[in-house]
Amino acid sequence: MENFSMQMPEFLLGGLKLTMAVPISWVITGIAILIMLFIRFAVKNFKEMPKGLQNVIELSVEMAEKAAKNRIHNRHFGAVVPYLLVLGIYIGLNAFFELLGITPSISSLSATLAMGLFTFIWINWYAFRVHGFFGRFAALARPMAFVAPFKIITDLAIPVSMACRLFGNMTAGIIVMTLIYSVVPVAIPSVLAVYFNIIHAVVQGYIFITLTLSFIEENIQE
Repeated sequence: MENFSMQMPEFLLGGLKLTMAVPISWVITGIAILIMLFIRFAVKNFKEMPKGLQNVIELSVEMAEKAAKNRIHNRHFGAVVPYLLVLGIYIGLNAFFELLGITPSISSLSATLAMGLFTFIWINWYAFRVHGFFGRFAALARPMAFVAPFKIITDLAIPVSMACRLFGNMTAGIIVMTLIYSVVPVAIPSVLAVYFNIIHAVVQGYIFITLTLSFIEENIQE
């Protein structure tokens, strides 16, 4: 355990000190873009009776739409579906990289904080879209004006809370797998890796997406 460190290797780029989470994140983002472009062009060839890859794509979209509709009781619920799918693809690719023995980017706090900040921007964009510019600020002052500062502080804590939660849970999985590899036979870690690298990541992705929907729902309430 003494040799284990969650600090990723660092390197210099144009005088800036970066961790390996940055290039890993670039690679994962590039793969995610290619996947989405492939899906976009594959849609043109979709059949009325789905099968194979079309089944997977349609099921994923339907699940995202159902989750958004159940939590966001608003006609604009469809706008959040693409973002939920992007989150799912990104976290899923991180799990795949970890399965290959590559430290995932979301095991870095900077990466999860970036996800938290982007989610925070999305949550507020959605709130402004539903309430309007002045309506969004008026909602912060309900039911009484003096609660506005507390609501603002609570909102600002959202990205930090989401980032630390995802980072902590993913880091815990890596630490557990590191300990298991060091004390038990090879066959057992290979089985447990399926849980900690795939199922565990799916659970964390589900939690992150659910929290995103919960915060959107909270911020668009009348």
